[in-house]
Amino acid sequence: MTSLFLRKVAANTGQRYHPAAVYRRSNTLLQAKCAVAATATTTPTPTPSTLHHYTAVRSFFFFHEKKNNRIKDIRVNENSIGAKIKPGDLVDKYYPKTKNTRTLPVELAHGYFWMVADLSKTNGKPTLSNDYLIPAKNAQPFPDLKAGVKTLDADESVELPQFFLRKNRSLDENAQCTLVAIACRDHGFQMLQSWTKPFQEAFANQERVEIVHLHLTEGWFSSTVLASIIKSSVQNNTLKKDHPNTLLCFRKSLEDFRDSLRIHNVMTGYVFLLDGIGRVRFAGSGEASPEEIEKLIGFAKELTPILGKSISQAKKARGR
Repeated sequence: MTSLFLRKVAANTGQRYHPAAVYRRSNTLLQAKCAVAATATTTPTPTPSTLHHYTAVRSFFFFHEKKNNRIKDIRVNENSIGAKIKPGDLVDKYYPKTKNTRTLPVELAHGYFWMVADLSKTNGKPTLSNDYLIPAKNAQPFPDLKAGVKTLDADESVELPQFFLRKNRSLDENAQCTLVAIACRDHGFQMLQSWTKPFQEAFANQERVEIVHLHLTEGWFSSTVLASIIKSSVQNNTLKKDHPNTLLCFRKSLEDFRDSLRIHNVMTGYVFLLDGIGRVRFAGSGEASPEEIEKLIGFAKELTPILGKSISQAKKARGR
């Protein structure tokens, strides 16, 4: 009925009707009604052509960009589509025929399976490792995640980045460092072992250096119906000793959180090295190379000079 009515109005007013368009009454109608109410005795009633005037406004391709809260020193691979993504998972697409540019969601611009092709173009590394430790003056804190995060062992709700600082009550930036390994899919989780295993071996039994796994699950169906299945899968694939430091996050949307860390491609894994007060000092993705592991371990030692002193003191004590 609405469609027939709009077609009739369009025919009377000389406008073209399209089903995908959204019609709104113009200000002329509102002004006419106000004039009728104010001067009912002196002003004639507006004609039907004035009362039923509609203007077509196409609203499907209008999207609003979100605030930019990205950590600036994270290196995004230039070959990755993630380097072109704006806040809100939006990209600018150029149309050669019309010679105009539209801002669209990345899925509409590059297809639903763009992440698979993106990993091929970037050799599995949409985020490149830092060649140097991000200076403290430029370092930015790990983004907040206040709801939906629980520990794997006790199912206890926690907040980020407060969870990473729970052992550093003095908030000394040199007192500890934390390697945060983030995965959104099982494939990414498997790749993270190339980072976490050698890192754990290098700092075995060192309380000042720890590894925290964070599993992200977003979407209503996955966060509700599949939550128990996903949790069981993570428990089966995680060693018992790592359960206290393994976190699960179920949210309808994690778009803003992922965008802050430049996690645009959820098919791979990401690592972030934090200092004692929760600032991001190093980032990487995909499978770790021997050179990347060497850098990561060196950066962790640089962030915890207290650890180096305690190790040297222990060696001297053994020598005595």
